[in-house]
Amino acid sequence: MPHRSLQSSYKALRVLAVVLVESKSAARSVIDAFSQLVARIDSGAQTSSIHAFRPRFSQKDDGEWVSFETHPRRRSRKDAVRVKAKVKTRRIIRSSNVKSELRPMIETTMTMGGETFVSELTLENRFLMAYRMILGRSAMRERFTIDPSKSYLFGE
Repeated sequence: MPHRSLQSSYKALRVLAVVLVESKSAARSVIDAFSQLVARIDSGAQTSSIHAFRPRFSQKDDGEWVSFETHPRRRSRKDAVRVKAKVKTRRIIRSSNVKSELRPMIETTMTMGGETFVSELTLENRFLMAYRMILGRSAMRERFTIDPSKSYLFGE
C-alpha cells in the first residue's frame, strides 16, 4: 500500500473518528459531531489520544466498557457528545511533561484522506489543550508519511 503524505507534526488535519454507540440515530449524531474534529499530528507520540471527560465505566459479559463525553470542536464547550466503546486495555502513557498515568484505551475506526482503518485511542481530558485529538505514530505507521513542508492536506 502506498504511503500518503501528511502535514507536519505541528499542524493539524480533519479526521472522522467513529466510536461505538447504542443506536443508529446516536451513531449519526456522533459521526456528524466528529466530522468537526481536528487532530494534531504528533510524531513524538506513539499513541493517539482523544478528549474525554465524565467517563462512566461498566462491566458487561464481553468485558469492560466506557461511556464518555467529548467536545469535538476546538476551544468550544458546545455540542458535547456522549459515546460508548469497549475498553481494549489500560496503558501507562508518559506525557510531554514526563508525568505517567494509566489511561483506558479503546479501538475505533478512523477515516482520513479517503482511507478508513482501525486504530487505538487513549482517553484523556484534553480540554485545556489546543486540539481535541492527538494522532500518534502507531495510527500513521504503514499508512502515511509526514511532510513538514505541507499543511492541511485533507482540508481545514
